[in-house]
Amino acid sequence: MTRQLRLRGLPATVAVCAAAATAPLLTGCGTADEPRVTAAAPSAPGTATASPRRTTRDQAERKALIQATEIPWDKAAGTAVAGVRDGRLTEIELRWARPTVASPGAGPRTPEWDTAVAAPDGTLHTVRVDAVSGQVTESRVDPGQDQDDKRELTARLAAATVTPRQAADTATGRTKGTVTALQLDDAVWSVDVVTTGDWNKTTYDVDARTGKVVRRHVDRD
Repeated sequence: MTRQLRLRGLPATVAVCAAAATAPLLTGCGTADEPRVTAAAPSAPGTATASPRRTTRDQAERKALIQATEIPWDKAAGTAVAGVRDGRLTEIELRWARPTVASPGAGPRTPEWDTAVAAPDGTLHTVRVDAVSGQVTESRVDPGQDQDDKRELTARLAAATVTPRQAADTATGRTKGTVTALQLDDAVWSVDVVTTGDWNKTTYDVDARTGKVVRRHVDRD
């Protein structure tokens, strides 16, 4: 509100006009019965209008994939491990299912959990779980495994005292979001967490022996 100035000894109309000289917001003056006109306050210099944040292709893909998924990682992992006697999860990743022979066309995409499960002797099995129905769509032994590969994997699993669940809980305890991938990589569990809203992916490397976070990386693309 513009403060009205009163100048001693001058008529009301003259006083208002005189005040206009010292009040740059006034653009005109008149009689006491006429309204005074004020100019709009200018915008602060350098102020820019905020524009909507652009979603990248990868962010849009994560959003579509997660929103199409109904089965969480831990439930899919339990289904996959149950199919391999005394098996242990070594990797799980959410991705779009590949076209099948029955439906080779470009129909609606279906999300799936692509998992790797190790048998006690180190034999690695690929198990795919439908991320909507929770059903196993494929289970097979990975080809080309030799005894050295199996021994190395068995030793890595024996040294990993931190479970996949504990590693995932550590990651989501720091970044609230959806776990989309988890992998035993040498001596760490690598966990991907996607946050809703911005759909960024944060990767945590959790020491498979101590449970401590040794690395954190945010993918904002």
